[in-house]
Amino acid sequence: MTGRADPISARAVLEGGRPWCRPPVPRRRGRWSGRWLALVLGLALVAAPGVSPARDAGASGPDPATLAELFAKIVDGNEYGAPVPGLARWDERELEIGVVGRPLDDQRAALDALLPVLAAATGMTMRAVEPLAGPRDATPPGQLAVDLRAPDALMRLHVGLVGQGFKPVVMLGQGTRFFLWRAHMIVLFTDHHGAAQIGRSLQVAPRLLSGIDAGSVPCFAHFGIDTAGHVFRYAIVVLRTDLPDWARRRCLHEEIVQSLGLRNDVRGSDLTLFDDQPMRRRTELTPHDLMFLALLYDSRLPRGLTGAALRARARDLITERAAAGRDSGTDGRVP
Repeated sequence: MTGRADPISARAVLEGGRPWCRPPVPRRRGRWSGRWLALVLGLALVAAPGVSPARDAGASGPDPATLAELFAKIVDGNEYGAPVPGLARWDERELEIGVVGRPLDDQRAALDALLPVLAAATGMTMRAVEPLAGPRDATPPGQLAVDLRAPDALMRLHVGLVGQGFKPVVMLGQGTRFFLWRAHMIVLFTDHHGAAQIGRSLQVAPRLLSGIDAGSVPCFAHFGIDTAGHVFRYAIVVLRTDLPDWARRRCLHEEIVQSLGLRNDVRGSDLTLFDDQPMRRRTELTPHDLMFLALLYDSRLPRGLTGAALRARARDLITERAAAGRDSGTDGRVP
């Protein structure tokens, strides 16, 4: 489940005399051939046996128009809170990720395996960062020695221009123990009670908070999007450790990837992990999900594109990919 996407006005909010929205950094993107080779290698790391990406697509697989329609539903709009229409993505060469809390061994292994796959799809370098400050007795480094269930536990989020870059600052504390993080994305591991308390601290949408309290929403992501530039500015991913192993794995894959821009669910779809039906117990990104992530970060797809224009441009790029497959001697099918 994706949390509220907070719109950030680049014109209305200033800090230190400078606008919150800095000019986009031009980046060179690789062509489809290199990107898709990396994704094929990445699938070997994350694909689970027995997961069919397209039961209802027929023997030849879904056509480009069907995939473009699904892609548009996933990237355009927002499930909770204020709508943020149009394609949006991060605009960073390197995405810093703060891992907070005590993930179980399987969660940490899944995260370590996932990040290189996502880096290959998006073209961004991704690296974990340690807290900037915290109690000296916090061992090992990076583990959160704060009980988020305690009445005096708190979480504070500040988003703005910090130093040379635009990164959120997150403070987590209890009593006299405080940790300070600065990273683009915070991945926070806790239990049911901690997730509910974090949801209140972040003031997530009431419908989402109700689901978190009831346990029907096992995990969530909260992110901010600059509505003028359609750029992601921060993300906080909350993953529970007190779930069955399949649910822990599904949550990790789903929420981190949704925080990269594939931000909506499409109920009942057999082509994507974002089917809004967790009881199917699907746990892995499908080949289509990785294709959509690569498409999202293709610079030929402009940020802010929406509606029919988004579907048409996505269809053209997917068709181009199929043609490139035919030219290379493969059958040319989309995944």
